[in-house]
Amino acid sequence: MNFETQTHTDAETKPFMSTKYSAKPSGQRFSIRDGLKFLAAAGLLTWFMFISAGQFISTIKDSSIVSVISIQELTFQGMELMSATFLTFEV
Repeated sequence: MNFETQTHTDAETKPFMSTKYSAKPSGQRFSIRDGLKFLAAAGLLTWFMFISAGQFISTIKDSSIVSVISIQELTFQGMELMSATFLTFEV
């Protein structure tokens, strides 16, 4: 049998070239790689949200503690000044 003269018909090669065997099915919008990227991004976003919420809560707590301490300290300083100078309304 001479291989150079052997030709294939379209009927033999058509099943291998159809869209039925493509990497993405015709109705699918995303590939598996796109899905994995989306999952990784969603996980990172969730992780970032928890970290950011913790930082925000910590900032609010620290600022409220500082304001309470500063109000107490200002009141204490005012009381000392009033007792030393007897100027109640000016302080």
